[in-house]
Amino acid sequence: MLSLTFPLWTTKLFCGIPFLANSETALFYLPNIIFFFLPVYKALNLSLILHFFIFSFGVFLFINNKIKDKFVSLTVAIISVFMSNFYLHACAGHLSNIITVVWFPYLLYFYDKIFEKKTYFYIFIVSFILSLQIFAGHYQYIYYSAIISFLYILIFCRNRYTLITLISSYFISVLLCLIQFLPSLDFYFEGARRFAILNHFSMHTKFLYFITSILPATISYINTWYWETSEYIGIASFIIVLLSIIHIHNKENLKYIFIILILYFLSFEFISDTICNFIPFWSAFRSPVKLNFFVNFFMLPVLAYGLKYLLSGKTKINKYFLFSLLIFSLILLYFKNNIATMLLTYCKYNTSKNIVFLDYCLSISSLFIIFLL
Repeated sequence: MLSLTFPLWTTKLFCGIPFLANSETALFYLPNIIFFFLPVYKALNLSLILHFFIFSFGVFLFINNKIKDKFVSLTVAIISVFMSNFYLHACAGHLSNIITVVWFPYLLYFYDKIFEKKTYFYIFIVSFILSLQIFAGHYQYIYYSAIISFLYILIFCRNRYTLITLISSYFISVLLCLIQFLPSLDFYFEGARRFAILNHFSMHTKFLYFITSILPATISYINTWYWETSEYIGIASFIIVLLSIIHIHNKENLKYIFIILILYFLSFEFISDTICNFIPFWSAFRSPVKLNFFVNFFMLPVLAYGLKYLLSGKTKINKYFLFSLLIFSLILLYFKNNIATMLLTYCKYNTSKNIVFLDYCLSISSLFIIFLL
């Protein structure tokens, strides 16, 4: 039954909580208008499908602007929606994750365009995209995308046009979103997350999470928060990323590899705890591990360069290489659970003081083996 009562409060959770002031309700997020016309379950499914398309199209624009190859860009765009840190959020309680991060590739695309054309013309488009992110409501991803956007501009497209656009567009978008932004901040600072829960659930990356790139079965041994701790982008995709790292040495590709390494190590506990002394909220409520999404995202252009290299005909691939790859893949698929058990069970359940040392030794050994392969 249609009600014209504005949803300031809901009694459906606990003893009642603010609705408007909870940013993750995304009350003013424009695409959520479909929830006004459709039953919740239909609107939710449609919203997920719509935002998967929005994200993949943004990836296509971003990648194609870089490598000028529509086929490779389309392939990478399709692969992008199956990153573990993206598609594993495709559930009702995680809708705010999806609808916030889908706009990130559009930001990078327009920063590149601003740099290329040396204009302020796109400033209002960028402000609109940022407004959609803020209204989408997952402030942790918004916070990180702002910092990473600044880092991206410094590395890839640094000039006064992009820097001024970055600063002014965030200022404009926050002004546009004050109706949601201010109540949400008040709700956050008065809520439980500010106190005990904040530290209890703060999560950081471990080297072991990297193993999920080639052994997705290990995810059950690592952590229950599988949608944030996995680095999986697909076994074949990861092999092409390694090929790209080894063979593609142009400046653009090396810059992406550099930013991947920076973001990956920034999510570690000892680094995050140091950074949070200088950058407010850096380690707030499960935040550092969320950088895994951006680590996986920046693997996409590296994947694109590798895929373009494979299709160029410059690779020396023969029947022996293909046969070896087939055998290796079959062994990996057949024994993956046993391999995962052997590698990770001891580290997971051993409570000795050497656990951290063993964790690092296992990680370094695994990375070295991956590099050799």
